[in-house]
Amino acid sequence: MRRNLLLAPRIASLSLVAYFDKPPDSLNALVHRLLEISAQLLGDQAIVLEMPSGQRRARLINDIDFCGEGFGAHVPVSVEEYEQYGIIDSAWVLNYEVWGGVCSERIGPALFLDLNLELLDANSKKRLLPWTVEFFGILGNYGIESGIGDVADFYEISRGRYYSGAGLSWVHPQRQFNRYLWAKAGPERIKKLRGIYWGSYLGPEMVAKLGSASRLKEGYLASGGVDLTKPRKAGTRSERQLTLIQEKIERDKALCHIYGNGAMLFLLDTQISRFCYPYDTGMFQLDVSKRYAWLYGRLRQADLLV
Repeated sequence: MRRNLLLAPRIASLSLVAYFDKPPDSLNALVHRLLEISAQLLGDQAIVLEMPSGQRRARLINDIDFCGEGFGAHVPVSVEEYEQYGIIDSAWVLNYEVWGGVCSERIGPALFLDLNLELLDANSKKRLLPWTVEFFGILGNYGIESGIGDVADFYEISRGRYYSGAGLSWVHPQRQFNRYLWAKAGPERIKKLRGIYWGSYLGPEMVAKLGSASRLKEGYLASGGVDLTKPRKAGTRSERQLTLIQEKIERDKALCHIYGNGAMLFLLDTQISRFCYPYDTGMFQLDVSKRYAWLYGRLRQADLLV
C-alpha cells in the first residue's frame, strides 16, 4: 500500500532542469556522466530504471544503456522502500523526455534531476554548489539553451515532475498557473527563463543578449555585496566586521560562473539551506533579494523572462 501523500513529511529537494533545442548527441554518454557525478554525492546505489519498453533494475550504472526514447532513473533509499512508497523516498531521480506534453503544448527535449537534500551529509552539502556548476557545465557541452535549479519540497514540485510533462494534482495553484503561462509561451520559451530560482543557467545566446559576460558577473556580485568604503550610521565598521564582510565577499564569488562556451550560471546564495523549509526571512536574506532584483531587472529588460 502506497504512503498517503497528505501524511508524508516535507522533503527538501533540489530540482535541476535543462532544456534542449533538439535531442542531444551521444545521450548515453551524457546520462552516464550525470549519473556518475550524482553518485559522488550519495554513493553508488541501486538504480530502478523505468522506460517506455518496461521496467528493469541494474546494480551498476555501466550496466544501463540509454537510448533516445525517454526514461526515468530512480535511486531509492532501498529497492524495498521504493516498491512500497514510490519516488517520494528516492535519493535522487533523473528523467529525460524527448517530447513531453504540458498543458496540451509539446515540450522538449528536457532533462530533470531531483536530489533529496535530506539525505545529503554535511560534506556533500558543502560540495553541492561546485557540483551544480559542474552539472550545468556538462549539459552545456551538449547544447542546452537554459536551465534552472529550484529548491522546494515534495508538495511544491512533486519531486521535479512539476517541470516535466507528468500530470499533477497536488501542486499549489499558483505554481500551476505559472506552469500554464510558461507552456503557452511558444517554442522560444526554452531561450528564456521561466523564473529566477536558486540557480539560473543562461545559454550563450541568452548571455549575448545581455552584453559582456564579465561585466554581468561583476554587476551581479556587486548587487548583493557591501560597500566597504561606506561607514555605518553609528560609526565606521570594526576590524572584525570588515574581516567578516571580506570573507563573505570571497565566498560570494562562487555565485556566478562563466563557462568556456559563453554560458553563465547565477546562484542566489552559497547556503542552499536558506531555501529549505522552515524558511528564515531575516535580514541575512537582504543580499539574496538584492541579487534577485538585479538579475530580474536585467532579464526583464532583455525580454528573457517568460
